[in-house]
Order: sequence, then C-alpha cells, then structure tokens
Amino acid sequence: AKEKDFPANIIIPTPTSLYPVVATKGLLKMSVLITGKEAHSSNPTKGVNAIEHSVSFLGEVYSYNNRLKIEDKNVAFELPHTTFNLGKIQGGVSMNRVPGECSVYLEYRTIKGEHNRQIIEKINKYFLC
Repeated sequence: AKEKDFPANIIIPTPTSLYPVVATKGLLKMSVLITGKEAHSSNPTKGVNAIEHSVSFLGEVYSYNNRLKIEDKNVAFELPHTTFNLGKIQGGVSMNRVPGECSVYLEYRTIKGEHNRQIIEKINKYFLC
C-alpha cells in the first residue's frame, strides 16, 4: 500500500478504560534451556546441576536489567524503562536427581526496538563465553 492510503489517525480498541494511549512498549519473550548432566543425588559430583547454572545466568540477567533501567527512560510510560518479568522456571525430575535441564521463561516490555537486539545479544554472549 502507498503512504497516501494510510489514515492520518488510527484508533485501536484496547482495554484502556477510554483513556487515550499514545505509545505501547515492545514485547520480547524468550525461553532459555540450560543443560547440565543428570546424576543420582547420592553422588552429585557425577552430574552438572542445570538449576544451579540457571541461578548464575539469572544473576547476570538481573544485573543487566538494572543497568538498562538507568540508561534509557521514556516518560510516556507509567514505568519509564524497559521492564522484565521472570515468568517461569522449570527444572529437575525428582528430589534425588541432579537436574540435567532447566528452562527459564523471560519476558521484556521494551521502550526501544534497539533494546530487543541488545538483550538478545547479551543473553547469547553469556552462553558463548
């Protein structure tokens, strides 16, 4: 479609209680699978605990998110920075097994499209080191 075919204004029906919204945050969702090596808990040295590695990874994620909050702000939003939600962690099969896998589910509401790229690069860099 050509630019002249687009209207000057658009109303998008979303649940805002009839308050006008001039911007929305972007959305970045991801799941990260952290692998280790399953073993019996009677000898955990034979395994690699994926949940323990997820804790280290999430520490890096939270540290990065705190820096991101300080660096960029957009006052058009109630929370003027990119926000983060750790929505779910899932790992292990039983108490007597060293968990061989752990999945973490992350959701960002970004104030800049560039943040999506930066976050993905940061997470990839963590696993490539």
